[in-house]
Amino acid sequence: MKEFIKSLMLIALTFSAIIMTKSLFIDQAKVVDKEEFVYQTADLIPYIRPQNYIFSFGDLFIKLYDDDYENYNLKNGYDKAFISFFSTPTEFTISRSSKEIWEEQSQRKSLKVVYPFSVDLGDLLTLYDFNTKMIGEIADVHVSEIIFLLNKKENLYLYDHEHDEYYRLFYNGIDVENLSQEELEIIQTSSWIDEMYQYVNLNKTLESSYKTVEERYNFLKAGLKKYNITTPNNLLIPMSNNISYATYDIIKEINFGQHTDAQLENYARNIFGDNLSFVKKSVFSDLSTLFMYGYGDVSFEVNQDGSLVYTSKAKPGTAKKAVDFHEGLAKSIEQVNKMGVPLGSLYLSNYEQIENTNTIETIYSFNTTHNGIPFYNPSMRSGGVVEVRFVNEDLTRVRKDARIIPSQYITDVPYGKSFINIMEYNRIKFENQYKIDQPDTLVEASDFFQMTLQEMTQLDLVYYVKDDMLIPVWHIVILKTHYFIDLTSGLILETNQ
Repeated sequence: MKEFIKSLMLIALTFSAIIMTKSLFIDQAKVVDKEEFVYQTADLIPYIRPQNYIFSFGDLFIKLYDDDYENYNLKNGYDKAFISFFSTPTEFTISRSSKEIWEEQSQRKSLKVVYPFSVDLGDLLTLYDFNTKMIGEIADVHVSEIIFLLNKKENLYLYDHEHDEYYRLFYNGIDVENLSQEELEIIQTSSWIDEMYQYVNLNKTLESSYKTVEERYNFLKAGLKKYNITTPNNLLIPMSNNISYATYDIIKEINFGQHTDAQLENYARNIFGDNLSFVKKSVFSDLSTLFMYGYGDVSFEVNQDGSLVYTSKAKPGTAKKAVDFHEGLAKSIEQVNKMGVPLGSLYLSNYEQIENTNTIETIYSFNTTHNGIPFYNPSMRSGGVVEVRFVNEDLTRVRKDARIIPSQYITDVPYGKSFINIMEYNRIKFENQYKIDQPDTLVEASDFFQMTLQEMTQLDLVYYVKDDMLIPVWHIVILKTHYFIDLTSGLILETNQ
């Protein structure tokens, strides 16, 4: 009888412990829920940055990837020019424009900044703390490229790559006589464009020099004239044959041969706090490690491939509402900074929303650069190094797959193949793919190669993550096909559509 009573008491104690533990989990979760998230939009500015800067000198273009150019910070100069334009004490008018006008402005003396994705103009202005009044405002304007003209500083030309839309933005007449001295100085700060332009002009090199496809090959008047093509290809291609970029050995952020259990637990403390008493730790056969809080409410994975994954269950019964762009960006950065080694050149490389029946999923993709050249990680959705997901307003998943370049691990700095060398080297593959992409083409087979150049819409430098190597490649897009081509060997590392 006594044993039966003891058994009943043990069962009662066990259930009491479970209830108390669950209550503790719930109480802790409530504390987190009650915390107000505070951030400053100004702190987000470094994460919204141009992918490259293109200076037009009429018959020559200089394309630069790095913010720092010969001891001049292009990002700071651009920020000041952007701020000075929208600080002008007047109303703005925005109207639709056309590709023809855009191409015409691109040929003039100008600065073009290219963003890695189409950012909402309203979100961009809020970032810089502008509440700008526009006449004839067009709803839902997005920006992936901006042209600043040297000789017509009252105009900005905008291009939205995602929706293939062109806009002209300009401020209305200004009554100079009624402006204060401070307002006059604001207008004069448009000289930031002149300063950047002149500095680049004095320091430009052949290695950064580009010309358009049409200017280089003259297809409309010669090679492809018989097909009555009327639109020139103004894609920029490099002039120099001396292509020289280093290949690097890289290491994973987490190397299980070198990290101790204590170091992994320090990573977990950044996520869960100093007390890991209620965090379950599981180690798998490949040494991947899972830390889990509660009943899977929050988990943190340290994987054998070097990736780190944070997950958190979405709150049940939440309203179908997308997270605010700036708040989601701030929360993403805060969470990423808790996960392992901070990434110094981190920036937002893509942003998308997916609407489902009961939820809106928001995805922030981040990338890093080396000497301004972005990484391309084929294991990630957008080719970056970090992906953050929200379900409605709840952050539910972060995946970080970063690589580190030890400075002493430079493998080689060879001279790579020139643009035309690479195109010729892969000529047969380009021609065969052109036929697949254009099965009904009337172009003669002997002209396929020239047509691939005419149909090329993108050419950019990226650093390709392949195994434990960081390889400089051309990212080329022809019709529907993306090519990633090793600059040194000329080999195509990847194709996709």
